[in-house]
Amino acid sequence: MAFFTSTFLAARRKEWLDKIAKAQYRIGSTWYDGVITSREVVGNSIVIMVSVTDPVSTASTIVESRLIDVGGNVAGSRTENILKNVNQGVLLKYEFPINEV
Repeated sequence: MAFFTSTFLAARRKEWLDKIAKAQYRIGSTWYDGVITSREVVGNSIVIMVSVTDPVSTASTIVESRLIDVGGNVAGSRTENILKNVNQGVLLKYEFPINEV
């Protein structure tokens, strides 16, 4: 039997979602801002979609991505290996299930 109510957990998911201010990705040693195209709570998960534009107009590899909170701190990051062709966009999807265990 769960301790927290579903209403309480839904509110906490929304709070976490509201704390994400920016998404970034790294090509080589340079960080670029992505565009958050959607952000929502879906069921028990926080889902954030990020569009990656083509700042360098060459084939490149995205080696890391991260989310930045409203205070400017790194909320989380992950190592990537996404090969991107010239003028090709990339869509990153972050999905974080938040459940009581």
